[in-house]
Amino acid sequence: DTPYSLNGAGNLYQPGQIDYRSDATRSLVRKLFPAVDATLSIHFPHNRYFPVSAVGCGKRADNTYPVFKPFAAVDPVIHMLDRIDRLRADR
Repeated sequence: DTPYSLNGAGNLYQPGQIDYRSDATRSLVRKLFPAVDATLSIHFPHNRYFPVSAVGCGKRADNTYPVFKPFAAVDPVIHMLDRIDRLRADR
């Protein structure tokens, strides 16, 4: 079990979930592309990974659009706002 549900959790906008998804994605990137992760970590020591869904889709054969729910599309913004608050930066 994961501490946060990955099914539908992308729209809850909770920093803990965003951090969990980033860490899980970082682990995957490290396994698949270790050189990319190493290079990013050197140049951007506080980098984060944000797995998001596509937010657009094409029409079906019957000329209707499928229902879609963006997953974690605002995670980067929520993360940045949370960091601003943690740093107590002026807004």
